[in-house]
Amino acid sequence: MIDAPAGKLWFSELNLRLNEFAVDLLGARGILTEGDTDAVDGGRWQDAYLYARAYTIAGGSSEIMRNLIAERALGLPR
Repeated sequence: MIDAPAGKLWFSELNLRLNEFAVDLLGARGILTEGDTDAVDGGRWQDAYLYARAYTIAGGSSEIMRNLIAERALGLPR
């Protein structure tokens, strides 16, 4: 019953941190987008970073997932 919220939260937060780290490693080139000639991997990492932020909202925000886990799995009050 709590597997879906926990899995969604785990994936979206891990994905966001991974892509933030990748963009940080690229430094100034990390902000270059698809179509920029100097973009690493054709701008894939910057694009993935922007989508990673959206995944923390899509399907229920991370805050809502944390509330579901707290209420249903841990039995905490609303």
